[in-house]
Amino acid sequence: MNDASSSKMTIAQKIICGFAILIAILIAVSATSIVISTSIRKKVELLHSTSLVRLEALDGIKQAVLTNRYLFLSHIASTNPQEMTATEARMKENSAGASERYKAYEATLTDEQDRAEYATIVDFRKRYIETRAKVMEMSQKGDKAGANAEFQATLAPLLDGYVQAVQKLSNDVQEDTRVFTDVIRRETLFSQNLMIWSTALTLVLAVVTSWLIIRSTNATLRQVAADLTEGSDQLSCVAESLSTASQSLAEGTSHQAASIEETSASLEQISALGKQNQDRTVSASDSAGRTRKAVDIGLGDVNSMAATLEEVGNTSREMETAMQAMRSSSNDIAKIIKTIDEIAFQTNILALNAAVEAARAGESGAGFAVVAEEVRALAQRSAEAAKNTSTLIESTIQRSHAGAQISEKVATTVGALLEKSALVQNRLKEIASLVQDVNGISNEVASSTSEQTTGITQISTAVHDIDTVTQKNAATSEETAAAAEELSAQAVTLRGNVLNLMALIDSSLAKRASLEGGVGSPALVGGRTGRAERHLR
Repeated sequence: MNDASSSKMTIAQKIICGFAILIAILIAVSATSIVISTSIRKKVELLHSTSLVRLEALDGIKQAVLTNRYLFLSHIASTNPQEMTATEARMKENSAGASERYKAYEATLTDEQDRAEYATIVDFRKRYIETRAKVMEMSQKGDKAGANAEFQATLAPLLDGYVQAVQKLSNDVQEDTRVFTDVIRRETLFSQNLMIWSTALTLVLAVVTSWLIIRSTNATLRQVAADLTEGSDQLSCVAESLSTASQSLAEGTSHQAASIEETSASLEQISALGKQNQDRTVSASDSAGRTRKAVDIGLGDVNSMAATLEEVGNTSREMETAMQAMRSSSNDIAKIIKTIDEIAFQTNILALNAAVEAARAGESGAGFAVVAEEVRALAQRSAEAAKNTSTLIESTIQRSHAGAQISEKVATTVGALLEKSALVQNRLKEIASLVQDVNGISNEVASSTSEQTTGITQISTAVHDIDTVTQKNAATSEETAAAAEELSAQAVTLRGNVLNLMALIDSSLAKRASLEGGVGSPALVGGRTGRAERHLR
């Protein structure tokens, strides 16, 4: 079937659309009828609740007024008190009934005009009641002639005006009722005509819609029958070509299965190599991690040694400072010793001079000579002690100088060691950074190798699945060849079903199609073979 037919409405859609139009018309007519019926019902209800109530009330008022007029004349004409009392009671009863009718009429008033008309009869009634009371009093007192004269002079004209006002208002209400009834009659007639014409229109539209649906459905079915006929012819050709293609597919599938088995074996080898590469990468990453830990430990030791050397340098500098202070103190002591030596020398000379003077003095200077000898001996001992002390101080100064030189050498050596330890520290940091980079690269290689192994495993699984599918395809191709033969048989059945479908549309079409030949006629098959082969390609 061509692509243009796909945009057409289906049979169900056509039927639904036709009935939807009819239903829409019925709904519109029903809605209009409901609206009109509701309006008529409201007008009838208004008629019952207003006009009829008013007419009944006015008729009751008129009857009550006329009856009371007759009773009032009877009261004037009577001289029996009992009859007069009974007459008054009946008049009061009629007046009470009239009051009730006045209340019923007043309840129906809706606008100012109605109230004005109603006020006219109310005013008449008020004046009538006042005048009647005066005449009634005269009649009750026995002044019958005066009461009759007053009745004829004032009350009778007032009663006539009262009755005429009530009758006029009743005539107006009757005219309004007639107009209102005419409106209801016209609306009812319109509703009847609407129902008649809408029913006729619905019947016409139903007939036209049914005819259009049947016409379009027959045209569609004819096109479907033609397409199915052509499709059944093509189906026979396709079945034959499909059988040939299935055999070729089975042979190609066998070769493909062999190639897939070789590919699967190669993928298994690649997967094994990838696994080994992954294990080695993991081992290298572990070694790099251990190296990094060792470098971190060595870097900590170097830092500790640098701190120790710095402490040694500080100590050597302090010792050098102490040596310089000791050498300065030794020089000061040497100066003091030299002064003591000079004092001893001078004392020795003075003692010698004192001994010479004591010898000159003779016996008187003998004691002084002994003292002078002792002083000289002390001076010599002091000189000798000062000399020994000077020797020791000189030796101490030399040793302090040597110690200072050694401290300077130690400080220089410690400075050189600090510089070398800093260089070693920097080298260890560089090594740690390089080891970290190597460790990261090893991890990336390990991750990539793991992903590669996973991918190869997935490919191997997919190849195995493809191998399974290929084997199934090989079996399916054989089944397809058998199905092609079954397809040819189904084409013949389809041709028969097409004839049945055409018979539903028009029996002459079915007879003419059956006379044109079956599905398997050589001319028909030959005419469709090329197109079927192109379809398969």
